[in-house]
Amino acid sequence: MKKYVIRKVDGNGIDWDKLEKAEIDTYSWMDNAYRPRVCAALCYDAKAIYIRFWSFEKEIRGTHKIHNEMVCEDSCVEFFMRPKSSKYFFNFETNVLGTMLLGFGEERENRESVAVDDAFEIVSSVKNAETYQDEMWTISYQIPFAFLKKYYGDLDIVQDGLRANLCKCGDLTKYEHYGMWNPILVDEPDFHVPAYFGEMVFEV
Repeated sequence: MKKYVIRKVDGNGIDWDKLEKAEIDTYSWMDNAYRPRVCAALCYDAKAIYIRFWSFEKEIRGTHKIHNEMVCEDSCVEFFMRPKSSKYFFNFETNVLGTMLLGFGEERENRESVAVDDAFEIVSSVKNAETYQDEMWTISYQIPFAFLKKYYGDLDIVQDGLRANLCKCGDLTKYEHYGMWNPILVDEPDFHVPAYFGEMVFEV
């Protein structure tokens, strides 16, 4: 099981370059040899958890523009997380345009669809996937502790720590691919497998 330390920041701006990167470097289930470099960094303050992804890709797909559509069909990065003391996890799935799919539940089936609102402050470096000519794109957003409290009550998430995974996919991209930070040892593509989440602890 991989481990990542979520650093504490002071709220005066985040220097992402100084944070440790978690590499999404295990690709499974496809034999097309497409293995883009993708990494993520996380930090937190009293208000929220902050996350940024960097995806080094020359060709992207971005078609879904309405939250809670099937963004996994596009160039997509995903964050799965649950407090260690809870069985219930979130899947934050975000395509290259900043469109998010958000679900909550104990397993892949019977998940609750969660409304995505402005509190997440999603920022993408890509405005139009069709005119994209770069070699790398980024997604950043925050997860307010006030939002998490609605689902986990008074659980001290910072003290508890997380079980989590970071993933990259593109079901309908030119080269279908499935990457992850912590390896998932199942036969078919599936990121919703808490048994294979890695460990994330908060710096205090």
